[in-house]
Amino acid sequence: MLRLGYECADCGFSEDDFGIDNEWMLVGQCPRCGDHHGNMMYMTDMKIGEFVEELAKMDEKDIVKRALAIKIIAECLVEDGETK
Repeated sequence: MLRLGYECADCGFSEDDFGIDNEWMLVGQCPRCGDHHGNMMYMTDMKIGEFVEELAKMDEKDIVKRALAIKIIAECLVEDGETK
């Protein structure tokens, strides 16, 4: 399962793992304060190997459905310097 968390830079609300199928959560809108200014910080505790394994389990429809979450997780892994 893909894991993604977030924290709102405006109000501080955070969640360690949320439903990545909720696309509105992936476009920067905080569920608590409602701000939608790109002030959401996303993070993952996944490692690259685990991320690749989860992608390998998905079929094309799942990948397309979760494309934005996959992109955000990949960016988090690169930013964190994750290599394994």
